[in-house]
Amino acid sequence: MKKIVFFVLLILVGSVVEASTIPTNLPEYKVIIPSRTDKVRSISDSAKFYLVTCEPAKEIYERFGHSGIRVYDPETKIDEVFHWGLFSFDTPNFVGRFISGNTDYEMGVYSTKFFLPQYVERGSSVYAQELNLTTEQKHALWAKLWDNYRPENRKYRYNFIYDNCATRPYQMILDAYEGNVISSVDLGELTYRDIIDKYVAPNTLYNLGISLIVGSEADKNITTEECVSFPLYTQFVLDHTKIISTNENIVVNTEILHQAEFKPLHINTMAYNTFTIIATILILICIVFYMLKKRYMPVLTQLILIVSGLVGIIIAYLWFCSHHPLVSNNYNILWCNPLNLIFGILLFTRRTFMPKAKMIIAIALHLISILFLLVIIFDLQNINASVPMLWLMTAYALSTVAFTYKNQLKNSSRK
Repeated sequence: MKKIVFFVLLILVGSVVEASTIPTNLPEYKVIIPSRTDKVRSISDSAKFYLVTCEPAKEIYERFGHSGIRVYDPETKIDEVFHWGLFSFDTPNFVGRFISGNTDYEMGVYSTKFFLPQYVERGSSVYAQELNLTTEQKHALWAKLWDNYRPENRKYRYNFIYDNCATRPYQMILDAYEGNVISSVDLGELTYRDIIDKYVAPNTLYNLGISLIVGSEADKNITTEECVSFPLYTQFVLDHTKIISTNENIVVNTEILHQAEFKPLHINTMAYNTFTIIATILILICIVFYMLKKRYMPVLTQLILIVSGLVGIIIAYLWFCSHHPLVSNNYNILWCNPLNLIFGILLFTRRTFMPKAKMIIAIALHLISILFLLVIIFDLQNINASVPMLWLMTAYALSTVAFTYKNQLKNSSRK
C-alpha cells in the first residue's frame, strides 16, 4: 500500500538526477573553491550566471521539468550547473518519509557537459537565461552557491510546492539583488490545480489519482510568486522581472543550450477510458442486480466499499499526518470514507447477522456520501471528470445495502 501511495505522490515531483561528484572539502574562504583536481579556483569578473530551465518530458516524473543555476566563466574555464533535485531511494524509510512529507533533498553540482546529456537523451529543450548582475553580485552569488553546497547546508526538507528545485534557484537569484527587483507579469486567476492539469492531462489515470488525494487547497488563487514552484513558470516570471533602481530587465538574453525536436506530448488515454468503461459497467451491474433480486450485489458491493475505504484511509492520513501542502481539506473523504473499509468487511459476515445495525450504518454512510453533492453543485473542490461516477458507484452501493436490510427487517416482522 505504501508503494501505491508513493507512486501517486511521485506525480508531483520534478526530474530526478544522480548525485554530484564535486568534492566536499571546501575552504573557509567561500569565494575560492577546490576543483575536481583540488586546484583552488575563483571566478573572474567576466563570469556569467544563468537560470537553466529544462522542459518537461513524457515520463510522469519528468512532467514538471527542472531548474538550476549555471555559472560560465571563459577565463577560468568554469562551466557548472548548481541544482536542488537530488534524493536517494536508499534513505531509510524513504517511502514513509515521502508520503508524510519528510523527504530530504540535496543540492548537487554538475559540469554542464555532464548535466545536458540526460535532457538531450529524453528530448527536452534546455534554456539558459543570462542574469544582469554587477561584479559584486556575481561574486556574492558564487560564494553563496558554494556555501549552500557545504555538507552541513546542502540538504533541505523538500516540499513540492514551497521548497523545491525551482523555488531554490529563484530565491537565490532574488537574494543576489537584495530585493531590488519587481515582477510585472500578471497571470490572472490561476490555481495550483490549473498548473498541474497543464502538465498531467485530466483524461489520464495519473490526473485521477492526483484529483483523489489533492484537496481544495489546490483550488485557491495563487500569486505570481507562488507559481514559481514550477520551472517553466519560474522562467516566465524571470523574463518579466526588472531591477527597480535601473529599470533594466533582470534577464539580459536567453540562450538555447539544447533545442529538442518539437513533439506533442502523447497522452495515452486508453487506460483511463478503459477504467471509465469498467466503472460504468459495474454501476449498471449493481443497478440491474438490485432491480432483479431486491438486494445488493454480493462481493462486488463489498469490494467497492473496501476499495473506497482504503482510498479514504490514504486521504485521511495525508490530510491529518502529512506535511504536503495541498492534501488537506479534501472533500473526497465524504464518499471515500475510511469507515467504508470496516463496513465492507462486516458485510462478508452472514447476511442475516445484525440486519438493523447494518441498515443504520449503511444509511449513515450513504447520507455522508450524499453531502459530496454539495461539493459538486457549489464547486467547492475541482475534481476529475471520473470522480462523480466513482462517487455514484459508492453511494449506490451503500443505498442498496440499506434497502436490502430494510426489506429483510420488513419481511422478518411479517412472519
